[in-house]
Amino acid sequence: MTSTSDTRATHLPIHLALFGITVVWGLNLSVVKSLTQILDLSLIAMLRMLACLACLTVLYRHKIGLIRHWRASLWVQATLAGVLMVYVNQVLFTQAMGRTSATNAALIIALGPMVSASLEYVFFRQPMGRRMRWGLVLALIGVVTVITHRPGAQWQQAALGDVLIFSSVVTFAVGGALTQRISDQLDPMSMTWYTHVIGGILLCIDSMLRLDDIVTPLAALDTQAWAMTLFSGLVATGLGAVIWAKGIAVLGVGRTAAYLSWVPVLGVAFGALLLGEPVTYWHALGVSLVLMGTVLSWPEAMWSLVIHRLKRL
Repeated sequence: MTSTSDTRATHLPIHLALFGITVVWGLNLSVVKSLTQILDLSLIAMLRMLACLACLTVLYRHKIGLIRHWRASLWVQATLAGVLMVYVNQVLFTQAMGRTSATNAALIIALGPMVSASLEYVFFRQPMGRRMRWGLVLALIGVVTVITHRPGAQWQQAALGDVLIFSSVVTFAVGGALTQRISDQLDPMSMTWYTHVIGGILLCIDSMLRLDDIVTPLAALDTQAWAMTLFSGLVATGLGAVIWAKGIAVLGVGRTAAYLSWVPVLGVAFGALLLGEPVTYWHALGVSLVLMGTVLSWPEAMWSLVIHRLKRL
């Protein structure tokens, strides 16, 4: 029988990869915010997704052929998931980053697991305990606290950005609920690749319709801008999706989702360090409430693991 220490040693690379990708996601908010200053928002979304798709194609190339065995109903549902989780999500995300700060975006994105849990309760009748409900309330209070205490001169435009970033979280969660509905009938890797193909195609069409010329601004990008774009698409989006899926497969949804608690902290820190975004006492209060809410929303299995490890200290 495998010992507990052997199991922890075996899973250590997964834990390190998950923590590493949360650092990348926190940094990615500042990277995308910087890109919005030099490139059209629709082009940013298109380039990030094409880079992500290239990454997924290389890593999942042996699974792509499985999609030809799908039934018609699965094609329709997977296509809808791609429209919501990739195309609509990326459009809203990049439009939001052009209007709000990386700091606020980090706090709002941290609501993702709780939004997903709420949708599971609505669509799948997944029980939501009292602790999770309190966690959702605390996190929402934290986000609202930060949003309503920004400088008045920028409030209207930035508030629109905050609404857009929250909308991107909701559309991603709705698409996730849809993929959960069909996940037991499809190979998850081929489905991930297909949804990103759908989103990538739509983002390319979107850019071509919005802009008269997409070649000139791309040709004008310098090495640093291309490096940031490839980092955001290949590493944060593409490799991030792979690591997250691996984490869920090995550790389960609850233990994997716990790593999202780092996103608001890291996002706020990178926003302050790299972009010089102001961090006020209201931000500190907002981060604290979001973290408390996230911890309260952990599933029973995660709480049992934490309590067990605390007893062993």
